[in-house]
Amino acid sequence: MQIAYLSDIGTRKKENQDFVGIFTNKSQYKLAVVADGVTSEKGGDVAAEMVVNNFGFGWQQTDISSIQTAQDWISGKAKEENHRILEAGKRFDDLSKMATTMVLAIAIKSEVLVGNLGDSRAYVFDGKNLKQLSFDHSFGNELLKRGQVSQEEVDKIPHHQSITRYFGLNAQTEMSFAEHHVENNDIIMLATDGLTKQVEEADILHVIKSRHKSLSEMVAQLISMANEQSGFDNVTVLLMSQFTEEK
Repeated sequence: MQIAYLSDIGTRKKENQDFVGIFTNKSQYKLAVVADGVTSEKGGDVAAEMVVNNFGFGWQQTDISSIQTAQDWISGKAKEENHRILEAGKRFDDLSKMATTMVLAIAIKSEVLVGNLGDSRAYVFDGKNLKQLSFDHSFGNELLKRGQVSQEEVDKIPHHQSITRYFGLNAQTEMSFAEHHVENNDIIMLATDGLTKQVEEADILHVIKSRHKSLSEMVAQLISMANEQSGFDNVTVLLMSQFTEEK
């Protein structure tokens, strides 16, 4: 498997509250995790690092080898991790409101499980098209899902991009999941909103279609594009491919 990732502070932030990690379990299956600390409160960087490392270190101790078992494990781990963050917030006043989003991907043979909480995203590139696999937990998107507004009305709703689910300050830790069968040359992308709110999907697709470039070069170009657009936020991008080269 080939994996490349990069996290950048952007051009306007004083610190990087994104966190990213790759972990391998005892069955040699990989977990990729990206978290985006909520910057409106202190401790977003702490929450993001806690989520990535605790999911990752926990995954390393498992011998999980099926998608369904992986999903069950993640769901349980999400509740455990939210409790851990809330307890840390009680012990340290400056961390009492810390929170973070998360998106992850687990690759088991030719199947990929994607899970997310918040608005960090997962996409798949199948050689032609770029498809979002994750579900944005935002105020507008939740209304759209319930059929209370139309697609045309969403962007007009005040605070439509406000996050409705995340770790910390929130008992709602029910993650959204998607399972996708991948071909060897497909590319899975995980990214924070520092990319997806700044760079159009068509422009992301144009970069990922560049097969003469390595994954590392694609990641670097996407980061640069986000910073050139405004760089208003931290930006993290992770790409995975070559799923059947090894177990």
